[in-house]
Amino acid sequence: MVTRLATHEYKVAVMGTTGVGKSSLCLQFTRNSFPDYYEPTIEDYYRKQVMLENQEVMFDITDVAGEEGETISHNAVISQCEGFLLVYDITSKPSFQAVKAFYDKIIHVKGGETAIVLVGNKSDLGGKRQVSSEEGFSTAKQWGTYFFEISAKNKVNIEQVFSECAKQIKHIKAKSKDRMGGQRCACSLL
Repeated sequence: MVTRLATHEYKVAVMGTTGVGKSSLCLQFTRNSFPDYYEPTIEDYYRKQVMLENQEVMFDITDVAGEEGETISHNAVISQCEGFLLVYDITSKPSFQAVKAFYDKIIHVKGGETAIVLVGNKSDLGGKRQVSSEEGFSTAKQWGTYFFEISAKNKVNIEQVFSECAKQIKHIKAKSKDRMGGQRCACSLL
């Protein structure tokens, strides 16, 4: 099998509180595996190359620590990434409320138009649901972004959240390039 070089490389951060399934989402997307036990993540990195809209795309994924107070490290990750998956657990109302703080932090650091996908994980546990699908859709609509409910465990909508994030990044980059007339700008400090 011949591996082609990616024509696009997208840096994506997966953010949310501890225990919402960020690492499980990343592992399912990059390795087609689901962990047997929960192990808190400080910060982890994943890469995966996929074919998207007839182009090879490389995802550089940062699985961010779940602590909301990690302002300095979160700001560094936010400034380096182009897209964000904001993940909450549909069986945990506090995780849904906390994801709004991550959104505010991203907008504060990145400003303007940013590629964000709101992700409600653990759809396989619908009987324990504390956050309705309507709440997820309403929040995504308010933010002007997309919303998916997924099951990292059952591999439901995993590819779709990353694909949608990549499409948003590509769209934002194209708009930015059009505004600049297709030119790259350079800055020199003297």
